[in-house]
Amino acid sequence: AEAFPRTILESMALGTPTIASDVDGINEQLNDNKSGFFFNIDSPLSMLEPIKKIFHKPEVRKSIGRASRSRYNRKFSRIQQIKRIHDMLDSVL
Repeated sequence: AEAFPRTILESMALGTPTIASDVDGINEQLNDNKSGFFFNIDSPLSMLEPIKKIFHKPEVRKSIGRASRSRYNRKFSRIQQIKRIHDMLDSVL
């Protein structure tokens, strides 16, 4: 029920391919088929396809992992958070 799951951010920071349900908030963290995979929450078995893809295709696993880590570094890292807070404070003050 988390709106912005920290476990996904941790997975991204490690460059681990993430498979997550397509509920609100998660699509702000991951790009489907680019930096992770979504499955339909109403069809839990739909998570099997991305699992198979990651398991059987090492090049996909590596590519998704790299893209995931890169997206984390660009958008969600501590450095990015500090920059956003700094910019926000500058605009207020």
